[in-house]
This record gives sequence, structure tokens and C-alpha cells, in this order.
Amino acid sequence: MKLLKSVAIVLCLALSLGSTAFAGPLAAVGYVRDAISEALQSIDSGASAEDSVVLVSKALNLTKEINANDRTAAKVQKANQRLKKARKNLLGGNVDQAKENLYDADSRFDKIEGYL
Repeated sequence: MKLLKSVAIVLCLALSLGSTAFAGPLAAVGYVRDAISEALQSIDSGASAEDSVVLVSKALNLTKEINANDRTAAKVQKANQRLKKARKNLLGGNVDQAKENLYDADSRFDKIEGYL
């Protein structure tokens, strides 16, 4: 009976770890897209540039959680470039260009989400 209980526990753990690993990159991309949406909303609501920069930086930090294959990593890197440009534009006071870069980054992460 103890052996059967041990096997059942090991099986449950193996299945739960497998499903978590599969959902990990998808969930991370979702978190990044949520952070981008927050940054766009803060820009639209007239928040200060510093507050928007914090939200864009949050999105950049969340991209580190996307663990997938090399092709996906390259796509994430290209999307990160748009986030970095948006942050630079916000610091420079070019809000319209920052919004454009954020929309572009969001569409790139949407494509990545479809790829996963």
C-alpha cells in the first residue's frame, strides 16, 4: 500500500510539473502583454513619463520569464527592442512615438503567444 501511495504521489508531481512548464512561457507572455497594456493606459490617462517608464521597465523585466526555444528567444529579443525604444522615447518626451513602439511590441508579443 505504501508503494502504491508513493507511486501515485510521484505521478501526480510529474504531471503537475509538466503542465506548469508548458504553461510557463504562455503565462509569461500574457503578463508582459498586461504590463504593456498598463503602460498604454497610463500614457492615455496623462500620467507622468516617469510612471509610464516604470511600467515599461516592468514589462521588460517580465520578458526574462519567457523560457522557450532559441527561435522564440530571438523573437522576444526583437520585441524587447521595441520596449526599449518606447522607454527611451518616454524619457525624451516623445509620447506619440513611445505609444507606437508599445503597440508594435504588443503585436509582436501577440505573435509570440500564437507561436507558443
